[in-house]
Amino acid sequence: GAKEMQHGRERPYFVETMEPVELTVGEPVTLKCRIAGTPDISVAWFKADGKVHKSNTCSMDFTNGVATLQLIKTTKFDHGEYICRAENRIGSASTSCNVTVKGDVRFPSSFMLSYVNESFLFNENVSVNRQHSDSYSFNYSKITLKIPSEMHGNITVGTFLTPALLLSEPVRFIKKLEENTFIVGQPLKLVCTYAGSQRVYVTWKKDDKLIWASYQYNVRTTDSTCILEVLNSDKPEAAGKYTCEISNGVGTDICHACISLGKVTKPARFVQKLEDTYFRLCEPLTLKCTYSGSQRVCVTWKKDDKLIWASYKYNVKTTNDTCILEVLNSDREEAVGRYTCEVSNAEGTDTCHANVKLEPVRFVRKLRNTFYKIGHPLTLECTFTSSQRIYVSWMKDGKPIWASYKYNVKTTNFSTTLEVLNSDSQEATGKYSCKISNSEGTDICHAVITIEPVRFLKKLEDTTFRLCQPLSLYCAYSASPRVYVSWRKDGKPIWASYKYNVKTTDNSCVLEILNSDRLDAAGRYSCEISNSESTAVCHAQVKLGKTLNMKGNSEGSLFSVFNFSNKFISIWCLK
Repeated sequence: GAKEMQHGRERPYFVETMEPVELTVGEPVTLKCRIAGTPDISVAWFKADGKVHKSNTCSMDFTNGVATLQLIKTTKFDHGEYICRAENRIGSASTSCNVTVKGDVRFPSSFMLSYVNESFLFNENVSVNRQHSDSYSFNYSKITLKIPSEMHGNITVGTFLTPALLLSEPVRFIKKLEENTFIVGQPLKLVCTYAGSQRVYVTWKKDDKLIWASYQYNVRTTDSTCILEVLNSDKPEAAGKYTCEISNGVGTDICHACISLGKVTKPARFVQKLEDTYFRLCEPLTLKCTYSGSQRVCVTWKKDDKLIWASYKYNVKTTNDTCILEVLNSDREEAVGRYTCEVSNAEGTDTCHANVKLEPVRFVRKLRNTFYKIGHPLTLECTFTSSQRIYVSWMKDGKPIWASYKYNVKTTNFSTTLEVLNSDSQEATGKYSCKISNSEGTDICHAVITIEPVRFLKKLEDTTFRLCQPLSLYCAYSASPRVYVSWRKDGKPIWASYKYNVKTTDNSCVLEILNSDRLDAAGRYSCEISNSESTAVCHAQVKLGKTLNMKGNSEGSLFSVFNFSNKFISIWCLK
């Protein structure tokens, strides 16, 4: 090749060029050329339809001045003129060669080729001995036999009614795309099958615009099937006219399908709506509702009729049937307001609301009516809840009371206690009231405090006694001092005397009957206790042991009686 010198440097030139190549489909081919020139030299390969790139079936190399292009397995589409271009900073040079790729030989079913006695038999009409025929070649529509000149005899040439050679089978659809409808949110897949000689190229279009594998589509192709998975079928935009085009260099086929949006049968509607609620400052606040409806359902949140969305104030969680709003600024009063949730799809819209307010002040445990013993501690306590600062006030019999020598008041964030310091006096009794209030409301509760009424803990019991043996009656009681105790026998008052001795404490009383050696000690005894609040009474029947026999002599008398165990005993009484 020609050289061009420039200050001692030369542009690339080809020392050895490429020769034309002729081969059959499926055979490998290697194109080589040797290049010289001033380094650095870059090499690129071109074909009529553009630059050739490396791939699984094509490799390129440039080592020691030799540029190589190798096609591992040729196809009909590899046919054409190949150009090798070499370039450095001085200039460039190129060389080319033609690569001819012949198609596969295929005979139709009506055309038979077989061996018969060392001869080719074509359709049982032409027979040529293999030893005498130099070669046979195929053209697109006929078979050519080259016969040596030394052959002699009659040669009969016939005519075939079918082509003798099929280079490739044109590609064609066996099952075309079908018209269809889809529901938003449901899978959408388009499938068609085809037949024809490989290699088959598949092209997809939507609304006459090319589409390919992406976040919206997934394309799968086999030797006989092409599948398009529409990944954005959760949107109405997936509807449209889809086109599949196939080609293999011999033929082309095309089919179409209009995919329309199916009618949504379920409009969006709420199953569980938002509910009015109260919250306490600094505590979590969450609003939740559930809904149904054909997908795709759009969810929108508003506060006081203004749009809100995920931010530092709100967190939004949405599933196929649930939407949750987490109010993150529930530590501030601005979280109060009217919240709205709206769901919608292609068929309808539904809306629900919730009024969110600060929790009003209210009692959790109120005051209770109670009794107390004079002189014992008296404390009143109640608990409450609220989201804001609370004001507490106490009253007795409708009049305000406060911390003083009579009362002590203790208040926390959730409770208040009133200690009544004059519980040793009867004036501690009365109606006590506790009132709590803040900007959200007021609550009040009451308790009536009275002196503990008298009541017997152990009442008098019926008993039987023996003459001349000690006899006493005992009962125990509970009451707030001061307790008054009185005794009666057969309905008549009795008191301490030569017949009786009375002992009384804060919680018990004893009657000692001093005339138990006489029969008149028997009778019905009653004990009555009372204080300023109430009165209680109990009774006991005292009986003498039953006398069965009595005998006398000069020394005394014999009494026979039953004792407390109903056993017979004898007693002597001396004169």
